[in-house]
Amino acid sequence: SLFGPFKVANPGGVVGTLDQDRLAAIRAQLGPVPIAVPVSSTVTSLDDGASRSGTTRVNLPSFVPDIAAFHLLNNLDRVFDRIGGGTAQLRWVIEGTRASGAPFSVDVSNMFANQFDVSFESIFQPADQLFALENNGFEAAKITGVRFTGSVSSRFGQYSIDSVLIRRPNGTFVPAPTDEPLQVEAGSRLNLRVVLSQFRGVGAPVNVDLSVTVPPDTAGGFGSVMVTGGSFGDGDGESDQPATFDELLAQLRGITPNNSVNATLFVEKETSNGFIQRETHGRAVVDQVAVGEESFPTEVVQPRRARPGVVAGNAWRLRS
Repeated sequence: SLFGPFKVANPGGVVGTLDQDRLAAIRAQLGPVPIAVPVSSTVTSLDDGASRSGTTRVNLPSFVPDIAAFHLLNNLDRVFDRIGGGTAQLRWVIEGTRASGAPFSVDVSNMFANQFDVSFESIFQPADQLFALENNGFEAAKITGVRFTGSVSSRFGQYSIDSVLIRRPNGTFVPAPTDEPLQVEAGSRLNLRVVLSQFRGVGAPVNVDLSVTVPPDTAGGFGSVMVTGGSFGDGDGESDQPATFDELLAQLRGITPNNSVNATLFVEKETSNGFIQRETHGRAVVDQVAVGEESFPTEVVQPRRARPGVVAGNAWRLRS
């Protein structure tokens, strides 16, 4: 009725390492003890101020990603005291050593929102980063510690991109074009205003201003501007795959916050040596998770020639 052999233990002091589990028995080597990887978290509820800190010690390195995810989930649920929708703000710090023995760390923050289970929504990105480090194919790096700090609230908030406006030199705004390419001068700065709508239309729209630089060597090229909420559209191309451990670390540290509005200008130009491609970025961080996507075409033109003028005190006068 007990499905075969079983073991009963009375925990006491650590005297060695249990290193095998077979059908007949388990084996323990007396002497050196396993080096545990500490996973800790401190979570605070913004609803009632409840807070809790917890630590889990992981003896099997390959289990760190799984156990860290469920450690975080349990502490979030414990503090939140419910399974439900809301918003969570998290920071996690992953520490480790490289094959050379040199230390490394990944220290990032992000915001998560979900209408049904915000705790569950919050664990996947840090777990994915831990899996990427533990299973990387570049070098035998080791994770030596994981720390989470954050807060959780039952208030669900989310912005959606409603429209994108172009700021003209005189300070007025016009809608971004949908058919004809917008002409932008090489070397200039394209100023945008992104209009965000509140979840279910409750509350006034929010304006977010950001800009992208037009590369100076792209006159005569064509492209587009993509405006996205949070990490919408990230990670869908081969170029997202790192080629070295350093590139992996840079990718993990450079995550796109879910509570951000991002603009990317893509330009392609044909030259005598073939096509060149350029890409520039702009970002603004907001107070809620943002979703959605808008885009419009662009054409890069030569900058206008400077017109001669005369300065008289604080006034500029154009010459005929």
